Amino acid sequence: MFDALIGDPRRFHPVVGLGNLALLLERGTRAVFPPLLAGALTAVALPLISGGLVYIALSWSGELLVHWLHGLLPPPAIVSLNAALAALLVSFCIATRSLAEHTGRVLADLERGDLQAARESTAMIVGRDTASLAEPELVRATVECLAESIGDGITAPLAFAFAGGAISAVLLPSGLEPVPVTAAMAAGAVG
Repeated sequence: MFDALIGDPRRFHPVVGLGNLALLLERGTRAVFPPLLAGALTAVALPLISGGLVYIALSWSGELLVHWLHGLLPPPAIVSLNAALAALLVSFCIATRSLAEHTGRVLADLERGDLQAARESTAMIVGRDTASLAEPELVRATVECLAESIGDGITAPLAFAFAGGAISAVLLPSGLEPVPVTAAMAAGAVG
């Protein structure tokens, strides 16, 4: 809901920060260790750091809210504020508004008949060269991107958040399935 209302932060997006952290970790570990070990260390460290930061943020915010607001608000209201923070953190993992904006630009460009602008807009959301794509190919590329991104940017973060809370949703882009989801999948409850 936060994502639909306010969209992504313009200056610092936590998932972009997570990507930058991954690059930093990878460079640092590759400078010291062989590639396979460096990749393994990065794969373990990234979710531990990102999940730990979310855990700390939610724990400390809960403690601070109780300390600051004790006596001013009833305990359920304080818990609701902490839940709102968790929801905000989960919203950073969801790309509903961004996905609609980017794919909408391609559609608007095509509706105006501006094939070059549509190519440029499509290039912003796909990893292929769009310089020579015709309109049907641009539409196909955009639909493929939309289909994949619905899974990666909407469904998966929400499923992880429902299964394990904000920490699980943040662990998803860092490349680690949280234990509750993995256990549920092993038991056949999810899948």
